[in-house]
Amino acid sequence: MVCAMGIFIYQTLDALDGKQARRTSSCNSLGELFDHGCDAFSTVVISVALVCSLLIGNFPVLLFLTCFTGMVTYYCAHWNAYITGTLPVNAFDVTESQVTIMLIHVVSAILGPHIWLTKIPKIDIEFNIIACVLVEMALLFVTLKALLVIQQGGQGKNGSTIANTSVLSPALPMFFLLFVACTLFLHSPTNLFHNHPCLFVLTFGMSASKITVNLVIAHVSKSPMVLIDSALLGPFILLINLYFRTIINDFHLMLATFAFSTFDVLYSVKSTCNQVCTYMKISCFTISPKSAPQ
Repeated sequence: MVCAMGIFIYQTLDALDGKQARRTSSCNSLGELFDHGCDAFSTVVISVALVCSLLIGNFPVLLFLTCFTGMVTYYCAHWNAYITGTLPVNAFDVTESQVTIMLIHVVSAILGPHIWLTKIPKIDIEFNIIACVLVEMALLFVTLKALLVIQQGGQGKNGSTIANTSVLSPALPMFFLLFVACTLFLHSPTNLFHNHPCLFVLTFGMSASKITVNLVIAHVSKSPMVLIDSALLGPFILLINLYFRTIINDFHLMLATFAFSTFDVLYSVKSTCNQVCTYMKISCFTISPKSAPQ
């Protein structure tokens, strides 16, 4: 129930911040960056909470797909915005997804999470598998829809992005991140994902959040996206360690990567907010009082 209440409060505040900004005449690029940056982090946490509530740990492939598809879907939405200049809104979007997840948490709180292990008569499949498959299908539908828009070209010169860069360039950091995650999932000698799924998802989720924030910054500022970023350093070291047959214990290295990625994200957000505030001559989390009419 705590998870459901947390998502409800977050979803409510997320819907109200824009209205409050317009009401106080404080709409700016910092607010957009902060809003979408928080959404990028919450996508990771909400995905982990969802698979925990559904007790999907006995199905590692489904758990992996559910968590990472959520990250990719959110990234593709902003990739779409970077190309077209407009963030897409679908009939079944963020709000509907959050309401569905809240209902799942409420059912788990009232009836107990083991209710999802009940098998559906005649087809002999647990409810949690059906729920995850439905969530996966919805995410894939939204992702494919965004990719189709991307394939059509952007609003820049000769079908480029709004920053007049290649429409395919944002795919590189996310592709590398997914490549490393899939490689570790399949070839880790200690079954790192199977034994520590939450740590695995959160570690790569921090890196995914950082590159998503970079994409949002590129969209807001209409500038080229940073493709080689410190967010990819941890996954790169994990890949090198795996290639040389785990010179360092991969669990300890994953812990170090999670700590570094978390610090890197927080430092980057703080630095970016300070730069935006200095450039625009505004204060973060502060609304200047309106001057009295002459």
